[in-house]
Amino acid sequence: MLKNTSFLTNTINKKLKYSFLSLFCITMLIVVVILPSITIQKSSFVYAQTPLALKTFDIKSKLSKKVIKLGDSERLKITVKDKQNHQPVSGTFVKIIVTYSGLKTLKETSAITDINGNVFFKIPISKSSLSGSYSIDVAIGQTGYNDATFSILFAAIGAHVPDTIKCSHHHHHHHNCFA
Repeated sequence: MLKNTSFLTNTINKKLKYSFLSLFCITMLIVVVILPSITIQKSSFVYAQTPLALKTFDIKSKLSKKVIKLGDSERLKITVKDKQNHQPVSGTFVKIIVTYSGLKTLKETSAITDINGNVFFKIPISKSSLSGSYSIDVAIGQTGYNDATFSILFAAIGAHVPDTIKCSHHHHHHHNCFA
């Protein structure tokens, strides 16, 4: 009787051991073989998709003048097209931040491109503003496209252009002239 029970428990133990081993093997197979292949495929898929999916802008920007007088307005036209098919991209978000010498923010505004991919900004520079260099930081965004950012510079000068005496040929102060 005692021998019999020990034999029974032995076979049960053996069976459990084998089933545990096979389960362990299957688990290891999943972990080692299947999981990495899934993750590798996924990451390469993501990697392959991202650069292809995002299109690129072809942007043209045009200032009305490079130098304006204080009290005048600078005008900026931005045209957004698709780099691949050269078609205008309408409904594109264009944001501008105008700063004086990169320090003081004068204007922050945004607009959406029209059917021709154009957007127009009017930037008034008051008479009381400082003369010098102004920067327009432009940010352009549209779903499916890589964002674009760039800066444009223009200058604003006082309305008092040096008088002609300083510019006459009798004097050697040519550097006072605005060529």
